[in-house]
Amino acid sequence: MRLPAQCGPRTPLDRLNTASTDAAVAALLACCGSLRWARLLADHRPYPDACAVLAAAEEASYDLRESDVVEALAAESAARLPVREGPGAQAAHTALRAALAAYESRFGHAFVVCLDTLPPGERLDHTLYALRARLGHAPETERAVAGDELRRLAQSRLRALLTPADAPPRHGPSGAHGPAGAHGPAGAHGPAGAHGPAGDAGAGGGHAGAGGGHSGAGRVTPRNPSVPD
Repeated sequence: MRLPAQCGPRTPLDRLNTASTDAAVAALLACCGSLRWARLLADHRPYPDACAVLAAAEEASYDLRESDVVEALAAESAARLPVREGPGAQAAHTALRAALAAYESRFGHAFVVCLDTLPPGERLDHTLYALRARLGHAPETERAVAGDELRRLAQSRLRALLTPADAPPRHGPSGAHGPAGAHGPAGAHGPAGAHGPAGDAGAGGGHAGAGGGHSGAGRVTPRNPSVPD
C-alpha cells in the first residue's frame, strides 16, 4: 500500500504524516491487520521521526484486545514458504507444509513468526521447530504467542514502510523489528522462538509463518508495505 504522491522531495514519513486518514489507515493495515491499531496510529499523527512511529506502534500493539488479535490474524494469509535447496530439501518442505496445515487446522488462523534476526540458512529449520513447539500450546497460550509475533511483524513492516526507496539495503540478520530481534523466554514466547538446528533454508525475507509476512517466511511471505509516491 502506498500513500498519495506529494509535490517536491518527500520522505515516507512526510507522506504518512500528510496523507488522508483513509490512505494512512490503508497503508498501516498492510503492517498489521487490526483496524483499531491502524486508526490509533493514524489519529496520533504527525510524528516527528520514524522512532516515534515505531514507539507508538509498539504501545498500540500491547493494547490490542483479543478481538483485535483475532482480526489481525485473519488478515494473515498463507504465502511463500522458506526455501531450501540440496539434500533433504524435498522432505523438509513436505514436513513444513504438513505442519502448517496441522497448525491452521488446530488454531484456525495462519502461523506467524518473525525471522528477521535469523540468517536465511536457518529460517526453514527454525520455522519447523517453532511450528512443532507451538502446536502443543493451548489455544489461549498460542493466541498470546501469535499476538507477540504480530507485534514484531508490525515493527518490521513499519520500518519498511518508512524506509526511502533509494535507501541502501541492509545486510545480515535484520533487527528490523526493534524488540522483535530480542528473544524473550524461549524466543517468541515459550519454546516457539527457540532456535532449532540450523539449515540451509532461504526465505523471501525475514519472518516465517503461514501467512504473508514482511521480509520473510513468517506468515510466510513479505507484504513489503510502502508509502504511496
